[in-house]
Amino acid sequence: KRMRWIMEGVALALWGGYTVLLFYTEVFPNKGLPAFMIGNVAWIAAVIILIPFGSFLREKDDLKSWHFMLSLFASLIVSGLVTWVMTGGLEGLLYGTAALFDFKTDERFNTIIMIFCAVLLWGLLFLALIPQTERKHNNSAEMPSFLLKSVSWLLIPLLWCYIVVLYAYGINILVHWELPKGMISWLISAVMAGYIFFYILLYPQVTNKQSWQSKMLTCWLPIAILPLLLLMSVGVTRRFMDYGITAPRLYLLTLLLWFYAICIAMLVMPRKRFRWIFLSLGALLLLTSGHPFNYYSICRPILAAKIDRTISDKGIEVPFELNSLDDNPSLTSEEADDLFREITHMRSDYGDDFVSRWIRDDV
Repeated sequence: KRMRWIMEGVALALWGGYTVLLFYTEVFPNKGLPAFMIGNVAWIAAVIILIPFGSFLREKDDLKSWHFMLSLFASLIVSGLVTWVMTGGLEGLLYGTAALFDFKTDERFNTIIMIFCAVLLWGLLFLALIPQTERKHNNSAEMPSFLLKSVSWLLIPLLWCYIVVLYAYGINILVHWELPKGMISWLISAVMAGYIFFYILLYPQVTNKQSWQSKMLTCWLPIAILPLLLLMSVGVTRRFMDYGITAPRLYLLTLLLWFYAICIAMLVMPRKRFRWIFLSLGALLLLTSGHPFNYYSICRPILAAKIDRTISDKGIEVPFELNSLDDNPSLTSEEADDLFREITHMRSDYGDDFVSRWIRDDV
């Protein structure tokens, strides 16, 4: 009964937070658009992440959650396949009928079919396939043999190939005393995403502490990845120093800190579970994005103040043509490139309205 109250309280808190986000966007539409978009994604992702664990909070391990997630994933694929076959069939029927009886079809019919199939039908089929009763509460440590062998003997060696290449690159930049390229963050993030994915896929093996997969995923791989995170830290720091603060870089920094927490937790936690990975990710999404004052909202006035300061210091007359910055005598080539990049970044992230005070509307 107490657990039910807790879950109901969490559900009400999530719904209340999302309501606040909607209210802010409605009252302050010009300030809320970027925050609202990223906030929507954060709330939806957080709710989806929390779904598989609501019924299993009192379990001593995550085996039931693992089987439930696997069943949900299979249900999503099956329902998706049926939905897209149905969509293709209805589209073909519509075009075939139009061709036979010589009449033109309205694009709205295509939209109606897509909404009916991709939204309504897919959702209903997925809900119908959600495991119930015994299938939902399966706590067996066994897993499909094909999944075990393919991850153990194909995907984990591939992950090690990535790690070896990144170590070789790290040694190379140390020898030549260079800073890492921006690509390093993408590759290390891919390594961490693969590691987390394989850890979850092989979780039943992780519970068997004597298996080599358990030692690989809870000891050897985190130890091997931690130095790569230091390399990624250097790359992220360089991006901040070279180009300043932006919302994507703040999200990258948050992701890096989350990666550190995962690797360290894997090494020090006595009970190996995976629910905390999802719960911490959901919490981070809500803390950084699930409200109007997220990273995009925080960075907007900072970026605008930086652009205003540059324009004021250089005596640039506004509004100006964005493509004419290179011809401005008060700006060096590097300063013109920086200002062009900052204004372009503001336009892409926040829309034309936020840069209209600096550049002409017809540009």
